[in-house]
Amino acid sequence: MNADQLKGKWMQFKGELKQQYGKFTDDDLQQIEGNYDKYNGKVQERYGDKKEKDELMKWADQYHLQGDSAMKKFIGPFVLAMILGAVLVTLSHAAGDMAAPSIQTVIGDLLKIDGEFYVVKDMAGKEIRLHADKTTTLDGTIKVGDKVEAQAMEKNHAVSIKQVQPKM
Repeated sequence: MNADQLKGKWMQFKGELKQQYGKFTDDDLQQIEGNYDKYNGKVQERYGDKKEKDELMKWADQYHLQGDSAMKKFIGPFVLAMILGAVLVTLSHAAGDMAAPSIQTVIGDLLKIDGEFYVVKDMAGKEIRLHADKTTTLDGTIKVGDKVEAQAMEKNHAVSIKQVQPKM
């Protein structure tokens, strides 16, 4: 363990240190405050026996190595997950852009105009209710009884409605 490791992880380390090695008092830990030289002095003072001191220093080294190792184990998968997430978002946006809405053509007689809704009876005799709003292009003056051609997207939203001349 070096001075930078002790200072950077002091708040976490001091709790573990007190739990593992009970000879350190709260006052000792407050005096050390992450200072490496003060830490070594207190270790010497509290654990003068070479065997105990060596054991504590070995434990401290392992504590800091495990912390570094755990962080490295976490960073790799985290970075990989972020990259994969960015790729998936890009692909989903690209797929969404490529999937153009399907447009159907409706040709028939205009039976009714009810506000924003136009009811058209198509060539097969089916009545289709089309929604027209300010985004819908209306070509000319369209009235009930006209033969019309409409371009409609999903859910019968009309993109355009125009009058067509009946074939003679």
